Amino acid sequence: MNKKIKIIFNKSKCIGCGACAATCPNFFEMKDGFANLKNSKKIKNQFEIFVQADEDNLLFLEQASRNCPVKVISIEKNQ
Repeated sequence: MNKKIKIIFNKSKCIGCGACAATCPNFFEMKDGFANLKNSKKIKNQFEIFVQADEDNLLFLEQASRNCPVKVISIEKNQ
């Protein structure tokens, strides 16, 4: 079952460790030494995207958020 979620990524605080891209390549990629939230829009100082995520993608997103050493990824469910 898909859930509508909002992914928020504060790229300005990213240190480029690559954990998010390794854990969740469907949504994150490395560009120029830093992570990038694919297909997102810049809103003020962060990047955001609304997606329909199945249980597997939601699990990977939650792992990417937990694994980020500087905690710049957040997920809001039921958007």
